[in-house]
Amino acid sequence: MSRDTVIVEVSRSAGELVAARFDLGERRGAGGMGAVFRALDRVTGHTVALKLLREDRTSEVDRFEHEAEVLATLQHDAIVRYVAHGRTADGMFLAMEWLEGVDLSERLDRVPLAPAEAIEMLARIAEALGMAHARGIVHRDVKPSNIFLPGGDPSRAKLLDFGVARSTIGDRPMTQAGTALGTPGYMAPEQARGERDLDARVDVFALGAVLFRCLAGSAPFDAGNTIAVLTRVLFEEPPPLWMVRPDLPASVHELVAKALAKPRDHRFGDGAELARALLDIAPDVASAAPPSVIAGGITGGEERILAAVLVRRPHQQPPEPEPESKAPGTTATVALTHEPEVMVAMRQAAAMRGTFERLADGTWATVFSGEGATEMSARAAKFALFIRERFPGAQIAVATGRRRGNTTAATGAFDAAARLVTAAPPGAVLLDDATAALLSGRHEVERRAVGTILVGEAELGRQVRGVVTPFVGRGRELRLLRGAYDGCVEDGQAAAMLVVGSPGSGKSRLVGELVTQLEGEGAVIWRGYGDPLASSAPFGPFAQILRRALGLTLAAAVPARHETIEHRVRQVVAGEAVTRIVTAVAELLDPSADAQVVDPVARGDQIRRAVEDWIAGEVKRAPLVIVLDDAHWLDPGTVALVDGVLRNVVGPVFVLCGARPEIHERFPRLWSDRGLTKIELSALAPQAAAQLARAVLGDGATTQAIRTLAEKSAGNPFFLEELARVRADKDSGDWPDTVLATVEARLARLDGDARRVLRAASVIGSVFWPGAIIHLVGGAPYSSMVSNRLATLVEREFVVPTEGSRFPGERQLAFRHGLIRDAAYGTLPDEDRFLAHRLAAEWLDRAGEAPAVIAQHLERADEPATAVPYYVRAIEAALIGNDVAGALGLCERGVAAGAGGAELGTLRALEAEAAWWRGEHPRAIAAGAAAMRLVTERSPRWYAVLGVTARAAGALGSHGDLEDLTARLLAQPPEPEARAAAVIAGAQLAAFFVAAGDTGRLRKLLGFVQGNAAQLPPSDPAWGWVEALRHQHAMRDGDLGRATRSVERSIAAYGAAGDLRNACLQRMRLGACLAQLGQLTSAADALRGALTDAERLGAEYTAARARHHLGHALLLLGRRDEAVVLLSAARRAFAAQHDQRSEAATCGELADAAAARPLEAEALLRQAIAMVEHHPPMRAALSAQLARLLLARGAVDEALALTRPAHELIESGGPSEEREALIRLAHLEALVAAGAHEEAAAVAWVALQRLRTRAARLGDASWSESFLTRVPANADTVKLASMVENKPDAPRSS
Repeated sequence: MSRDTVIVEVSRSAGELVAARFDLGERRGAGGMGAVFRALDRVTGHTVALKLLREDRTSEVDRFEHEAEVLATLQHDAIVRYVAHGRTADGMFLAMEWLEGVDLSERLDRVPLAPAEAIEMLARIAEALGMAHARGIVHRDVKPSNIFLPGGDPSRAKLLDFGVARSTIGDRPMTQAGTALGTPGYMAPEQARGERDLDARVDVFALGAVLFRCLAGSAPFDAGNTIAVLTRVLFEEPPPLWMVRPDLPASVHELVAKALAKPRDHRFGDGAELARALLDIAPDVASAAPPSVIAGGITGGEERILAAVLVRRPHQQPPEPEPESKAPGTTATVALTHEPEVMVAMRQAAAMRGTFERLADGTWATVFSGEGATEMSARAAKFALFIRERFPGAQIAVATGRRRGNTTAATGAFDAAARLVTAAPPGAVLLDDATAALLSGRHEVERRAVGTILVGEAELGRQVRGVVTPFVGRGRELRLLRGAYDGCVEDGQAAAMLVVGSPGSGKSRLVGELVTQLEGEGAVIWRGYGDPLASSAPFGPFAQILRRALGLTLAAAVPARHETIEHRVRQVVAGEAVTRIVTAVAELLDPSADAQVVDPVARGDQIRRAVEDWIAGEVKRAPLVIVLDDAHWLDPGTVALVDGVLRNVVGPVFVLCGARPEIHERFPRLWSDRGLTKIELSALAPQAAAQLARAVLGDGATTQAIRTLAEKSAGNPFFLEELARVRADKDSGDWPDTVLATVEARLARLDGDARRVLRAASVIGSVFWPGAIIHLVGGAPYSSMVSNRLATLVEREFVVPTEGSRFPGERQLAFRHGLIRDAAYGTLPDEDRFLAHRLAAEWLDRAGEAPAVIAQHLERADEPATAVPYYVRAIEAALIGNDVAGALGLCERGVAAGAGGAELGTLRALEAEAAWWRGEHPRAIAAGAAAMRLVTERSPRWYAVLGVTARAAGALGSHGDLEDLTARLLAQPPEPEARAAAVIAGAQLAAFFVAAGDTGRLRKLLGFVQGNAAQLPPSDPAWGWVEALRHQHAMRDGDLGRATRSVERSIAAYGAAGDLRNACLQRMRLGACLAQLGQLTSAADALRGALTDAERLGAEYTAARARHHLGHALLLLGRRDEAVVLLSAARRAFAAQHDQRSEAATCGELADAAAARPLEAEALLRQAIAMVEHHPPMRAALSAQLARLLLARGAVDEALALTRPAHELIESGGPSEEREALIRLAHLEALVAAGAHEEAAAVAWVALQRLRTRAARLGDASWSESFLTRVPANADTVKLASMVENKPDAPRSS
């Protein structure tokens, strides 16, 4: 090594010779102590990087030489290779190997690394650092821009720039007392404080930060400037990697957390230990993906508000960065110095419950946290005024902001204070806007060009504690509610009112005022509430209501529950309905009870019908008021149940709901067809707000205090009362500026255990139980603490006891307002939140809570696999609640949770059923096929899935699926326990083949169904399906009398089984039968009733069929316009359900309605015929209809070409349903028009005999007469046949 001394000017040009050895090339960069040139080494002939000491940094000669000496001792493939260094007459130089490529910072800014690449690369760097550490060398400036990737290859990474390294080489410490060197975002806490006793663990911390950036896409302590970064390093825990990269294995999360541990004793000991740990976890991330999104910040930990005070004193120097900007994303290395004398400030901060740290650059940082925003900003201001007085000329900044988890938001306290402190005038305290607003009224501030300056404290008089508040400012709304109730009672008709307002606007108070009035007048009040955790649990609010009305707990013994319900029901209902109501209500009150029917949809229908019948009895003796608070969290089942009550109960039922504005999004058509009246609450008028303020502050309050309180509340009653409570609690004049900040301020005044209890309660829900809280906070040892703190919370009006309890032996409490729960839950750290929800699920499961609630808790606990069994039960419950959309969503979540085997089969089976009821037939078929592969073959569930799949395939006309399902059904007989399910599945399959005219398969299926049904008791619900199939078979044979009697028996069987949906479907078919009999008025009445029931049940398929047949009946009655509306709606529904056969039939009816517009009618018929290419009977009927249209315009040949194959089809025995007469009539008309009189006579004779035979079989003279005279096709056939003079001796059909 050369020790010659020379002066080297960094600005020298290319081509000059340095130290008689290196030919200078172009300048390629600059560092903290010099410039870097590309140069040619004449000794080796290799290109080198030549670092020259800057001419204005001659004071750094020792440091420069120290870097060279350190590098000369380190020979490792992952450290830039040393070539030479020395002094010449012109200055100092350091020659290193020349590297082509990019540094890690540049690479990460462009393309992220895969985790496997990052870990392999940093294991290599850590190993190199380990060698340096073993030689007493600490790098002190490990960061992405000091890791170089030759050729862009991370596997060849090299560590650069030992310019600030610390070592014992030459016994020359390079850092003076009070100075810290490094890059703020990668400094260890001890380094950021400027401590001198640094060791290898600062490099471990820095490398952990580099690894974090590689894996997460952002650095762990990003901020706007150096001071903010250092403040975060000192005051904030390292961000948990698992929150932004939950896909990475726990071993990676643990390694990063250990490397970034604040106490250095908790970190890896040196680079070698870290390298071994990295290599150990490398296999765990072999297939992990790189970060897809570069995160702007890491969230985690407890959400809270903090106030920060930063202080810079006159002699303090700002950090000095490198003189030239580096690559994008590169953070400069800085040298930071501090003054050691800070004991006075530290003692004052401690006395005011602040956390004090001195940054390495001399800035003092003090943080105030743990209370409400107003209290913290007040303490911060008081501390700032102390510093201003004690240290004249200091620049002081105070900022308040929300901090979530382990980072501060972009507008948080650290960033804001760091920006302000350098702008603050000497001797002044500069405030951010949030702090200025929080201090308003308690402190004097001045607005200046530079910002808001804190002048001093202002004195305010003592406020008086809040009192029971009067009801003010809502008189008009109360009169509207009262008028609506009086109208409901006077008219004896159900009515509904919805009060909508923002949180704290007074919805509950308004509703409560009316309830108080009505209770005194003898009205019966039933009250329940929505809960966000139970928003997918069906009928939850109604279960609360009925338990309270009956005085029952969730775990009451079954006999006692039935006895209590029966006693109450018998007071208002008589006859056989009592048993049905008691059974259904008992199931509603106990969501875990075993259903008495396999079909959960049928079970839900029974429950809705029972509640309606009970309420109908209740309102005969007194008006009933059903109050539903927080209606925006109602479940769809409860909404549908209330809709049924409003529609079907005759009597004074008054439904009164309070909700936030989001109810309009959640239920946009809430009871819109039931005359719902809405009241939107606005802010209290100024006069009313002042009246309320005067009441809560008391007689001693000043006019100014009353005015300020009224104005600050912005007309929000809850906000106003909470503001008053804050002042009373703290004996001060604080005025927080938001509702949430006000609640947080009150929470902050509680002790730690009380806040802990409140957080645990917030996890449970809007209502909670002491036993659950004890379970969440640690078990029996904490019972006394929980009991004491709950008493405090009740006394301080955070929570209130409720009447009764859902769980036996457990007192039930509720949050006084949803905002209190929101604020408490918002302070829960994520790591606690997961555990808390898991513990909540455990306790609630033991207590008997609804499965949907437990599944929600497990989902929030990030334990989806554990939630799968609860998803299954929740889906069944959702189907009971008629929430098919919710059921499908739960199916998706259960599958996504990783369900497998039998559980997955059950989920797919339930998905198939829900999709069928929703009209999503392709999805039903796919889910059914998957379920049949997974559930036990030939079990009751297997047969049930087969039946649902068959119905969906039939709706789509999927012949291949139906044939395959038939073969699987008939392959072997069912076991006795599955016989009923097999009968139902067979009937569902056979129904399609009746319509399709596949007599071969139909015969086999009829034998299967009737043979197995004969072994079932007459009371078995499967008989409803058997009779429904017999009805369809009779319809195929044209035997309307037998079909009508079968459908009536089917209705009775379904009704006895409580299967309301299928009973409704059969009533629709009864209406269709009556229409074919010519009993058009009776048919229309029956079909209207079926349509009403179908809509009430949410049975979309049945509703569409009812609209079709009702439209047909009305068309025959001459009510064309009404018919077209119904038929058009039916067509849209069939199209949405992909039911082309039904859609085609409806197009045929619409063509009849458009008879006056032949071209439109013809287009409809041709479109319909194209839809049923694979359904011969329907195609034949539509062809006959089109032929009649063509005959009207003289297209005889084309018409005959359509009628002849259609007629041949029915003559060959193919089914025609009700369209047989139309086909014979169209063919007869075509033959007459073609002049084929002999053939026409034969057809006419057969047609007439067929009609007379069918009429004779009806067994009712009035039916026979209407069948022949009121059904247009039949009447036209009789008329035309009588005009045929010659009757041939053709074979006669009966």
